[in-house]
Amino acid sequence: MYNETDNILNSNNEYGTKSGTYIKVLLYSLLLSVALSYAHVRSNRLMIWIIISLFLITPIIVKRELFLPFVLFFLPWSPVMKATPSDFSGFTYIIPVMLLLFIIPDRNVKKIIVSLKLILIVLLITMLTLFSKLLFGHSIAMNYIAFMAMLILLPLFLASYKDFISFEWCTYFLFFGIVSSCIAASVLLQYPHMNEFISIFENVLTEITRKRGFYPDSNFYSAQIALAIGCLLTILSKKSGKQIIVILGMLIILVYYGFLSVSKSFLITLICMLVVWAILIIGSSRMQQKLVILLCVGVCAVFVITSNIFSDYINMYLTRFTEIDSSGSITTGRVKLWYAYIDYLSNDYFSLLFGQGYTSSASILVNGVPRASHNIFIQAIYQLGLFGTVLLIAWINQFRRLVFSTNKTDMTNDNNDMKTKISRKPFIIILFISMLQWLSLDMLFVDSFFYTISLVIMGITYLSRQDV
Repeated sequence: MYNETDNILNSNNEYGTKSGTYIKVLLYSLLLSVALSYAHVRSNRLMIWIIISLFLITPIIVKRELFLPFVLFFLPWSPVMKATPSDFSGFTYIIPVMLLLFIIPDRNVKKIIVSLKLILIVLLITMLTLFSKLLFGHSIAMNYIAFMAMLILLPLFLASYKDFISFEWCTYFLFFGIVSSCIAASVLLQYPHMNEFISIFENVLTEITRKRGFYPDSNFYSAQIALAIGCLLTILSKKSGKQIIVILGMLIILVYYGFLSVSKSFLITLICMLVVWAILIIGSSRMQQKLVILLCVGVCAVFVITSNIFSDYINMYLTRFTEIDSSGSITTGRVKLWYAYIDYLSNDYFSLLFGQGYTSSASILVNGVPRASHNIFIQAIYQLGLFGTVLLIAWINQFRRLVFSTNKTDMTNDNNDMKTKISRKPFIIILFISMLQWLSLDMLFVDSFFYTISLVIMGITYLSRQDV
């Protein structure tokens, strides 16, 4: 039976990356994040650009399988990975770095995977969006070029190195990236010049701040936390002994920071994940061990509810939920936005079929003000049209097929293969539930879109390689 963690810790062959290497890169990432925070405190633009340069050079120097974990660490930092608020994020420049990784040969990989079907899908999306841009008069912006490049580069990169990338370490790097960014944001918010980078919201009823990390919207911030929780719950279902305690501690920390966002969508997503996960582990093997986990989760929940530390935030949650007096209140007015977009699309068949050509500046007016759709499906149809949305779904499916091809050596025999296929399916639900907040967010224009899909697909592959 294949076990990813054992492969990482004990591998001495040329393809393996030992845990010590991951830890060194993780410590290096933490040092870079500390240096970036200091540079922002000092408003030292030169130092910020040096740190961004180190961020871009590192993936070229280290092993290829460290690329995704390293980038995931800095994903929560992306809003401040720039010298001025008007600059492009350092994540934009990771695209030519990824292209360079394809050009530079790697002795561990005999050949780079190139999918003609995936390239054809991207070409069709490009032609469709350029056609829409031409008719609507939209310009070709940098984010459009970056989006199209990522559609090709990221799937092919992960497909080429899928046998070497560790889903567990990807999750751990994301965890430390989230926690470090949360701590840094709470410090940097004390400096007035950082207000242009970090936007906060004060609730006048409870007079407390909704935590957002470095994001202007607490829902984008908490969506990353929900993703990390979903991945840790997936890993937790495989663990035993002391490893369970460590991962439970990581989960508690993430739930804490997510709870402080006072995001209704996060709370709903968290409850759904925990309920489904509890049902799944009760029905799995090692029953006694699983009950201990459930007991720990229950104790933590009781502590949060009864503790005075969280009383203000609990009251704020209650206030936000009790304000529901119409269909739009529970979604904070999003239903009205959805209706507005649906009404627009139903009266403009060209936009319905072909979209706006992936243009971030394009949005409809609601009460005279340009408003985003706040729903990934509506956003996809509005930006790409029905034809483009179908192509995007086809792209995700092809991405999954490229990465999900399981090596024959992953399974010991047909019985294990059948057992794994049966046992892994339920826990995949956790990964999909972790993306539930996408129903209230415009994800196409943020870096998280590609990396969330990548991590979920890697998680599915991880589950397929291990027996529950």
